[in-house]
Amino acid sequence: MMNEILKNIPPEIIIDHEAGLSGYIVEELRPKIVVKPENTEHVCDVIKDAGSTGNSIITWGGGTRIMSCNPPTGYDIALDMKGLNNIIEYDPAEFLLIAEPGVTIDKINTTLRAHRQFLSLNPPLPERATIGGTVASNSWGYFRESYGTARDCILGLKFVNPEGKMIKSGGIVAKNVTGYDLTRLMIGSFGTLGIISEISVRISPIPDVTLLVTAGFPGIEETYNFISEIYNSHAVPSGIIILDRQSYTMVCEKSGIVPGESDFSVICRLEGIKETVEWQKKIIRRSAAANDSEWINDIYGETEKKLMDSVRDNPDLGNDSIMLKVAVPVNRTYEIMHYILSGKMEVTINIMVYAKCGILFLCILNSDQYGKGEVVSFIKSIRAYTQNVGGFVNIDSAPPHVKKQVNVWSEYPGMNLMKKIKQKFDPGNIFSPGRFL
Repeated sequence: MMNEILKNIPPEIIIDHEAGLSGYIVEELRPKIVVKPENTEHVCDVIKDAGSTGNSIITWGGGTRIMSCNPPTGYDIALDMKGLNNIIEYDPAEFLLIAEPGVTIDKINTTLRAHRQFLSLNPPLPERATIGGTVASNSWGYFRESYGTARDCILGLKFVNPEGKMIKSGGIVAKNVTGYDLTRLMIGSFGTLGIISEISVRISPIPDVTLLVTAGFPGIEETYNFISEIYNSHAVPSGIIILDRQSYTMVCEKSGIVPGESDFSVICRLEGIKETVEWQKKIIRRSAAANDSEWINDIYGETEKKLMDSVRDNPDLGNDSIMLKVAVPVNRTYEIMHYILSGKMEVTINIMVYAKCGILFLCILNSDQYGKGEVVSFIKSIRAYTQNVGGFVNIDSAPPHVKKQVNVWSEYPGMNLMKKIKQKFDPGNIFSPGRFL
């Protein structure tokens, strides 16, 4: 039946047998067919055929963010984009790279490293994460605090609309003001508006020196006093990350480091020329000592990379774990932390805070040990509290039974407008129905 619907698609890129379909299950739903396009023409033909018959499509890259949405309301075709994995153009002098969506982040950085350049998008699991999936989900890692997200480095892209037509947005220069800004609209849309087929990205030079200053503190008061003092100093860390005892122990164990024994640990990441980095390091060490730090360490080289990669990928979630992403104004992270640590919560939470951008990751490990009502009650409680301080809480990952009881996405002031945009772009609702809008 599905082979007849996709009449313009070569049979060799279609999978419809049981074993092949099982690798593409999303929230307990299995597709009727998998298509693995080898070029953009295949992508256009799949979407054209699916659109004419009303068959829904969920796009796959490396699968690292495939569970970060609501359960789909329809799932007929899994469109696996990993076959479109070419770097189309790379101009080191212009700091420009153009790539197909299936290229992995690791492959891009391997290419860039020869010219001492790197991609500032560093999502979790870069050996699997593709640039298309990273842009579609607006995924990021610890570089966000200094380099921003995909919206700050993506110059332009091409995508396929529900009619199977190729649409171009943006360009290959930083200042591009022609037409509507569809590029930023596509970033973070989770494949609900169109299927990204090509990406132009601005790349960055590798800093001369990077190092970490890590410090442990006995409580949240000392931790935030230390961070406040850094903000009021001449030091400008490229990242400041707070981890509670359990989270820091986990990332240290993954990177082969003996963790310090403190309730809270702070990682300050420094980068730049050697003299500036060393000068900032002294300021940060003095501030830590002045705010009752229990230990201070400097971490360089390969150990530094291992620790930060562990932070980026933390934690290795099991199927029954829940990760919440909390976003608040930077000056309200202390308030959220204080609320979580007040003892009113009925579940145990691991905490990691990107202090410079106001993002907290709250992880409930082994959530099955709690009653379903306790977990849902906590999510609703922290969501309500966060909205009162001008923020929101999204569910980054959770078992299907949790998503059936509470929406993955917080209510935003512009939600109705976003739904109207979805209706205009995809009136047949064939792209990832129910996943985002």
